[in-house]
Amino acid sequence: MSSEILTLTIRIEAMSDKLQDTDQAEEEMRTEEILGWVEFGCWTAVVLIPILYYVNGPSVSTDQFVVRSALTVIAIIGGCLTTGSRLIRKRRGNTSTINRTDDEPTSD
Repeated sequence: MSSEILTLTIRIEAMSDKLQDTDQAEEEMRTEEILGWVEFGCWTAVVLIPILYYVNGPSVSTDQFVVRSALTVIAIIGGCLTTGSRLIRKRRGNTSTINRTDDEPTSD
């Protein structure tokens, strides 16, 4: 009876370890997901910058002007680069699946 309980306990622990491993794998963020959030952040900043300019008014000092201008340029460049890289990855992904010859039937 005690050996059955021990065996059952070991099996339950092994199953819980497997479940924890799959939970950790599901929680990991892939590069595409991170780049998607970066793209969203950049374009959100591009949309919000004019609104914040209207609310806060014009720059008071040269430093403030430089920081605002730099953030605007970085947001626009970041949005363009992430959108461009996403489109290139999508295009390459589509062409690589079209040109794949592994799925073609072979004649024997």
